[in-house]
Amino acid sequence: MNTKNNLTNNIDLDGAVKVLDIVIPPEADVKLPDPSLLAYYNDKQERAIWIDSDIDDCTYEITKQIYEYNRQDKDIPVESRKPIRIYINSFGGDLYQCFALISAIGASKTPVYTINTGVAMSAGLVILLSGHKKFAMKYSTALIHAGSGAVGGSYEETQTAMENYKKLVDTMKNYILERTNIDAKTLSRKWTKDWYLFGSEQADCGIADKIVDNIEEII
Repeated sequence: MNTKNNLTNNIDLDGAVKVLDIVIPPEADVKLPDPSLLAYYNDKQERAIWIDSDIDDCTYEITKQIYEYNRQDKDIPVESRKPIRIYINSFGGDLYQCFALISAIGASKTPVYTINTGVAMSAGLVILLSGHKKFAMKYSTALIHAGSGAVGGSYEETQTAMENYKKLVDTMKNYILERTNIDAKTLSRKWTKDWYLFGSEQADCGIADKIVDNIEEII
């Protein structure tokens, strides 16, 4: 049996291989696709992005993808553009990379939907809030807190680093106020503690626009 011929139903003029309706570009240089390769290119075509680890330098690849989708959509009316869906299951991480991503999402003309699939905590919560539409699964968890950090060096270096960290945390706090219906007094009272919000509590606070009861809403 020729497995490749059974799986492959088209090869276009540019050399891209179409396998089970999923297009694999020629540079992938594969003979038999493995499941992870199929999933990767399927997600890329469907504009599905998964944040399922800490927010770190690797997150910038997602930021670049937001720019790329907008470049591809440049001449397409906004209402006709295929939305980008970001599925979040993250305990948080680097605020610099978080802010780079939410800046791109905020400036994106192509709609970006964010979905809390399990946990959206700290910087992960901020990314959830950045969506043009925000969703949360029924038993997902969100976490709001002031975060944590460590600095070292001379007294002057430590002071400067702490002043900068305060700016980052204040920016995060203001963003939460802007993107939810949580009032400043409540947020200030909860800010120094870990404030967990489960399921429908996220909708009550405006963290999510909707609690998902049908998975077809988010795919």
